[in-house]
Amino acid sequence: FISTSKKNKDAAVIPEEIQSAPVEENLEAKEENWISYGYSLTDREQDEFDHHALLFVGVSLCLVGGAYILAYLPDFKQRDWIQREAYLELARRESEGRPLIDR
Repeated sequence: FISTSKKNKDAAVIPEEIQSAPVEENLEAKEENWISYGYSLTDREQDEFDHHALLFVGVSLCLVGGAYILAYLPDFKQRDWIQREAYLELARRESEGRPLIDR
């Protein structure tokens, strides 16, 4: 026992019958302690199902599916076109006998 009061014996003492009062109910099983996720304010099972379904859809479909779509989009910055055009320009300059790069 750690006392933070002065050492003049004015600490409070709690009788044993108050300390050892048994807990009669399991508070986790009571419905009145349920905090809703915000999808259903009356049905606990529906609220939890909607919450888990939304998280599954949000994570798996939006993040994973969105990353998949972005990875396989066409070349929107036209990097491939620029490289092909550079090779064509080099071939044209070689065939004309001009230097590859003008200064």
